[in-house]
Parts: sequence; structure tokens; C-alpha cells
Amino acid sequence: MEVLLPMESARQAATRSLSLATRLQASSSVP
Repeated sequence: MEVLLPMESARQAATRSLSLATRLQASSSVP
């Protein structure tokens, strides 16, 4: 398991939550 820098980890978390939110928005907008 790689040890990530706090900044990198935060960036990954932000990217993950952003993609999750985008997916949720897309699925909710599609009937």
C-alpha cells in the first residue's frame, strides 16, 4: 500500500466525491 501525501490524499478524495456527485446528478436528471 502506497503512502500518499496529505495533499494528494485530499485531492483524490475531492476527485472521488466530485465524480460521485456528477454521477448522482446525471442519474437523477435521467428519467
